Amino acid sequence: GGGGGRRGGGGGGGVMKSRPKRKGGPGGRGGKDTDGDDELTNPPKISGPGWRSAVTHIPVTQRYHWYNGSAAKECLRDKRVWVIGDSYMRNLFIGLMDVLRGVTKGGDDVIKVSGAPEQKVKIDWMPKMFGDVGQRRFTEVNLTTTFIGGTRFSLDRYIDHLKVLLTKVKDADLVVLNVLIHDNKRNIVVGRFKGDKGAAAASYSTNVLELSRWMREQRPKGTFVWATSTSYKEKKVPAEFRPYQGNQRILGINRKAKKYWTEAGFPTLD
Repeated sequence: GGGGGRRGGGGGGGVMKSRPKRKGGPGGRGGKDTDGDDELTNPPKISGPGWRSAVTHIPVTQRYHWYNGSAAKECLRDKRVWVIGDSYMRNLFIGLMDVLRGVTKGGDDVIKVSGAPEQKVKIDWMPKMFGDVGQRRFTEVNLTTTFIGGTRFSLDRYIDHLKVLLTKVKDADLVVLNVLIHDNKRNIVVGRFKGDKGAAAASYSTNVLELSRWMREQRPKGTFVWATSTSYKEKKVPAEFRPYQGNQRILGINRKAKKYWTEAGFPTLD
């Protein structure tokens, strides 16, 4: 319940963007940024070639680089990429696949997809909790991309299994992870925390702190990136879910999680 989320920088689109020096809001959508810098709170709107509707609040000097499929694949030649997390990360993975295939239409659409992206595969050492496993190999550039997800993927339920998984993949060329929303949805807040949203957020933050410190101790040889959870088109979220999945609440939880991963020495896809 409570859909309407989407991830900028991929989505169902096919545009892979390098990060600008400064941006506002989650996923580069403008507004107040998650670090508390208010420079972009009320910037002028812009439009014109090269701009998508999702990023029209970014100052004109901050442009993204648009990759075609062949250039994107060349960037990832000889790499092993793992994207791990909930349905938002699945959508990010699907967006990456679109980029690598050179798909350029529908980039601003809300993604509606069920099941594992790409070819569903079985990996012998994979903890059974992770039943949503999709993989694609691009043999022409020796690139393997893999998505790992699970039902109601939350840190509360998955943290021990996640450590087993990360132990196996931590030395891959690139690992991107995010888990947030299923720790803070209405069913969890009401069912486990008796409606106390603050207690649910605090429990999640404690788990993030534990995982970030544990990951630092593992000394991964590859690049590990924490991704913050996406914002919502709030009008598309059913009214009963909005108090739990409103953007201001999610941004606040994101901010603390990002702080822990930064302190542990890891970059954040924000």
